[in-house]
Amino acid sequence: MDNTSNGAGSGSGSNIERGPDDGFDQTPVEGLNAGPGAELLRTLDIGTGGGHYFNDVSWNMRSIRCVGTPELLVRPRSDGSNGPLCRVGIVDCEATSTDPERAELFDLALAIVEVDANGVIVSLTAFEHAQRDPGKPIPADVVRITRVTDAMVAGKQLDHAHWESLLCSCDYLVAHNAAYDAILLERLLPNISGARWACSMTQIDWTGHGFDGRNLGYLLMQAGFYNSAHRASADVITLLHLLSWAEDFVPVMHELLTNADKDSLLIGAYKAPYSSKTVLRDRGYRWNAIDKIWMKEVDLELAEIERRWLYHEAGCISPLIMPVNARQRFRRMRLPSPR
Repeated sequence: MDNTSNGAGSGSGSNIERGPDDGFDQTPVEGLNAGPGAELLRTLDIGTGGGHYFNDVSWNMRSIRCVGTPELLVRPRSDGSNGPLCRVGIVDCEATSTDPERAELFDLALAIVEVDANGVIVSLTAFEHAQRDPGKPIPADVVRITRVTDAMVAGKQLDHAHWESLLCSCDYLVAHNAAYDAILLERLLPNISGARWACSMTQIDWTGHGFDGRNLGYLLMQAGFYNSAHRASADVITLLHLLSWAEDFVPVMHELLTNADKDSLLIGAYKAPYSSKTVLRDRGYRWNAIDKIWMKEVDLELAEIERRWLYHEAGCISPLIMPVNARQRFRRMRLPSPR
């Protein structure tokens, strides 16, 4: 995982409920309805009638709990159902660089869980952790974050065959920023190439669920938990908690796997004029510096809408289009050459 750290709960637990006075002491304080901050307070409609003072005693409070062991998230089947299960590997990598093409792995963790059709974790079948000598010094800023030093990993090697066997046994591999972990791991363990990946950062509508941002640790706190560690095994536990967070009793794991299973299209704005770069960026296109083209992934059913938008708004007459599935997504993909 690239610079990113999760929580379980049910209901719309991401929203903080306030009291009838919205958590503010409504007693006017002399002098607060004047001065440099007064106009801002009025603009934001904080308080009623001039300025009001924040009274710590009146604030509603919310507590968060430390994450538990992965076993606490397992909900064994109790209804006697025997429907198909999905074997999901929750992965996290810590490495020497944020560039997955150059990074050297030094900390790796994997939890393998079985998930039912509703996204509920019904069993934990494996939890593995290993460290590896990256062959170069771990940067100081990475050491500060992970607390993993050169001395801790010196001389350690990864059992490639064992890890490839574990990862290949999964129907899906999940990471928070799969575009990093997938490239990094497939460089190190080439026999897992072509595995199906899902990304908890981009394939869950966190905003729609009432969360703010996509950083792993921040999402975790909003879900009601915290994790003080930032190593591979700790981040896997964090992500397990976060994927177990449920709205209307359906964990977000269900949404993640549903979206990961969908085929999509990668669209390149071929020969779009330079003047269209701002509207392309605002539309969600990203610049591919290797192929020198603006690219975006869209759902199949939105392809025609996107094609028309490119023509009318970006001046792109002949976009390049390539089908994408879970075995290709999150890698460095090259669009087909124009005819």
